[in-house]
Amino acid sequence: MCRLVAASFGCILAVAGPACAEIAPETRARIDEIASAPVRNGEVPALIVGVMQGSDRMVRGYGEIIEGTDVRPGPTTVWEIGSITKTFTAMLLALYVQRGIVHYHDPLQKYVPGWVTVPSYGGRQIELIDLATHTSGLPKDPNLDGIRHLSVEEMYRMTSAYRLTRAPGAQFEYSNWGFALLAHALMRAMGADYEQLVEGDICNPLALSDTRIKLTPDEDARQAQGYGPGGRPRPHDNPTWPAFNGAGALRSTMDDMMGYLAYNMGQMNTPLSSLLPDLQREWRAGGMPGTHVGLAWQMFPMRGTDHTVIWKNGAASGFFSYIGFVKETGTGVVVIANRKVRVARIAIRILRMLNGANVIEPQPEEQEPEESQ
Repeated sequence: MCRLVAASFGCILAVAGPACAEIAPETRARIDEIASAPVRNGEVPALIVGVMQGSDRMVRGYGEIIEGTDVRPGPTTVWEIGSITKTFTAMLLALYVQRGIVHYHDPLQKYVPGWVTVPSYGGRQIELIDLATHTSGLPKDPNLDGIRHLSVEEMYRMTSAYRLTRAPGAQFEYSNWGFALLAHALMRAMGADYEQLVEGDICNPLALSDTRIKLTPDEDARQAQGYGPGGRPRPHDNPTWPAFNGAGALRSTMDDMMGYLAYNMGQMNTPLSSLLPDLQREWRAGGMPGTHVGLAWQMFPMRGTDHTVIWKNGAASGFFSYIGFVKETGTGVVVIANRKVRVARIAIRILRMLNGANVIEPQPEEQEPEESQ
């Protein structure tokens, strides 16, 4: 049975972008129909959707965050957001470049322990910008060969042993490994751990009070359960962490994700707003023709319109998440579920409806990530 909990918010933001455009009642009903279907069909125990149009917000939750408990998802339910974490790591890079602490074209070799040799190809070294745009030449993950808890030292040893097959910067290949190395480079540059950097330099300025790795007792009590194949509960920690924290370790709530969405859409005046041009710049070609990659964010043209969808997804510990927006029209969507389902398809259908697009959209690269980062 679909259990619905809903919270709708009107024009409450201090908007620096599009004017307030209230989500029409018939549009809200259609969003409910689209987003609740996986719960009604028994595909997932719980799913939550957040939608923004102009400065109007809509949040709807469906199902049970823990099967058999009748505990319903709401704006403060805590979920793992997987690889959406990478957009936070990329923000740290842009911020520290702005402060002059690091530079986009710094070689990774500058920020690793002295015993580590970062692979290169034809004299071209891996630069920080290559890591941030998935163009380092490193594959998605190192060959773990049965390793369940990858240490930082083991990650560096695997990095030293790897041989690139093409020049860094030449081609998009989605890489958790690359983002893990980027996060550690920034930690070494700043002399602080990843969670300290994210909380102090991103979450505090953006008022993201529940976005973190280690939960408080209150947050732990609000945490949804992730489920794997066959409906088996998944552990709340990814087996490859903490070496890969910067690639996929963050947890968050829909409240925080809606604030994060508003920030990235340019609808908040914050000390970090000056980072948006770098974050959303088309730095490199993406994995499909006509697509691009920014700093962690990926971009594809919305067919039938002149608009671009800027998006990121994630998967970890049974959770699947997606955040995407069309900046030109002030429309954005966040979808999170606690078992595998095509959250990107749900989000894109909603975005297309909000933008009046009626052409079938090809599915974007990395729409359905494996359940790792």
